[in-house]
Parts: sequence; C-alpha cells; structure tokens
Amino acid sequence: MEKVTVKLSRSYQGHDGTFDSVTLREPTYKEIFIDGLGEPQQWQPAPDGSNVLITLPDVVDDYVRKLAVTPTADNLSTLGVRDALAVGRAVLSFFQELPARETPRTGSSSASDGTQVASS
Repeated sequence: MEKVTVKLSRSYQGHDGTFDSVTLREPTYKEIFIDGLGEPQQWQPAPDGSNVLITLPDVVDDYVRKLAVTPTADNLSTLGVRDALAVGRAVLSFFQELPARETPRTGSSSASDGTQVASS
C-alpha cells in the first residue's frame, strides 16, 4: 500500500513525542466506498454556469484521522497553517488522476499524430 510522507516546516511536540513529518497511508476501497467517505473534492456549479472544484475540509479531516500512520492523527491538532495545508494536499494527492504515461498500455501502436500504425 502506497504511503506519502509530508516533511513539515518545523518540529512539533505531540502526545507521542516530537515529530517533523507526517506519514499517511493510501486510502482503501472500504474507506472510500463502503464507509462512505467518498472523494475529498467535488465539482459544483458556479453562478456563472462554470464549474468550481470545492475541497471538503470535513472529508479531508476524516481521511487524515484514518490515514495518519506516524504520528497518529491525535498528535496533529497543533500543526500550523502551512503544515496543516500540506497534510491536506497529501490526502488530495491520493485522489489525483494518473498521468497519461501511467495509464495501461494497449497492444496497438499509433503515430505521433494519433493515427493507427499498421503492424508488420
């Protein structure tokens, strides 16, 4: 299971001692779908008809509470704003789409303009 470590801007004193980084594990299917946490961001319509990506702080917090490996989430309440936002961005990073280079490859080939190349 993937883990992400966030290096903090300074050291903090928590219930379990001093720490200067936070490690989060990857969320599971159960947490996302069965437990109903869902995704921590949603596209919502704006008054002008465009769509706006909204981050749901309560969902981000629910994930931090479940995903924090070291230190545990009960040690994170005194994080400063910069570090708190960095931990939140780490949660969001688990839900980012894979770059095109990481998508599964198919057996077909194409030219640089996207047209199919005949196989020999």
